[in-house]
Amino acid sequence: MLIVGIDENGLGPLLGPLLVTAAAFEAETYDKDAFWRIAAKRLAADDSKKIFSSGRLGKAEKATLAWLDAFGFRPSTYAELVMSVCCRAPLPLPCENAVLKCCLPSTTRLPCFSDCADECKNRDADDSFRCDGIKPVAVRSASICPGAFNLALEGEGLNKFKLDFLLMMRLAREL
Repeated sequence: MLIVGIDENGLGPLLGPLLVTAAAFEAETYDKDAFWRIAAKRLAADDSKKIFSSGRLGKAEKATLAWLDAFGFRPSTYAELVMSVCCRAPLPLPCENAVLKCCLPSTTRLPCFSDCADECKNRDADDSFRCDGIKPVAVRSASICPGAFNLALEGEGLNKFKLDFLLMMRLAREL
């Protein structure tokens, strides 16, 4: 069966783009508690509010790079990260290449908040998931830069919930 998890993991107006990420796994069977025990063991999965809290950017970066590695993505720059997992913007952008300009310069080397060059790699994560009957299949992110986010909210009928939902549905269709 295919298991897809989708969640918001960033808020544009405060720090960078509004970001929503979806991860898809194939599994022989699905037991939610067992799945998260395996994910926690293999990839230090936890509530994003615990991982990405203020002052823990190094921990967040380490977790993010480890998850990406499990899906076969090993970006060495911020631009590679964006180009490998981000979908095309779902709203008109007020500036060119907004996703690449929202947070870090595109040439920023990864890791940049932690010293985890080797530690961030989970070369055996795919194999260890497989041993438990779970296979990472795909990961995609969609974002709305702060400028597009704020412009969208100025219009009639859109709010943050609807923007989140728009991104989540886009990712579900892509996966």
